[in-house]
Amino acid sequence: MTKRTSKKTTIVHDSLLVETAWEVCNQVGGIYTVIRSKAPAMMENHGEHYCMIGPYLNKSILAELEPIDDTTSIFGLAASNLSKRGYDVIYAEWLITGKPRVVLLNPNVIEEKTLSVIKYLLWKNHNISAPGGNKLIDQVIGFAYLTKLFVDELVKLEGSNKKIIAHFHEWMAGLPILDIKRDQMPVKTIFTTHAT
Repeated sequence: MTKRTSKKTTIVHDSLLVETAWEVCNQVGGIYTVIRSKAPAMMENHGEHYCMIGPYLNKSILAELEPIDDTTSIFGLAASNLSKRGYDVIYAEWLITGKPRVVLLNPNVIEEKTLSVIKYLLWKNHNISAPGGNKLIDQVIGFAYLTKLFVDELVKLEGSNKKIIAHFHEWMAGLPILDIKRDQMPVKTIFTTHAT
């Protein structure tokens, strides 16, 4: 079901769209520019049904965010549920053109013991080995774990009411796709590589 809001804007109401990238609120390359530049169109087309997910790696990003304390929003409720479970989660409006809602997940709070279990399951379930002692790889794996937990929350809260589409950019964000498919979750996935 769609609702025509103007001659050129159609907002889709029967789907939730989450877009995940390492570069959401994290200026580390060209994907950051892609994410930022498409935000206005995504907000125009999807409005409150759209949310970006990124890693919370640097406290300086807080200057670019306006925290949202809204658990009536599906994204706010899912973020709140993860916070209640002890994870470091920020739900906010990113103060860029379009002002998209973002959920930032802190991969640095994953305990070493939990990270070891996640790496074991990555190897056992998908034949992917992860080297030890690599901070970036550990952050990527921790971020993937938290992103999957967030998508799990969305499915629990809205899975029977709305379609969920999860878009992942590059390898640093794409690991959750493996478990979404393995668990046969009712989530449509998109993977975009930005290789040249």
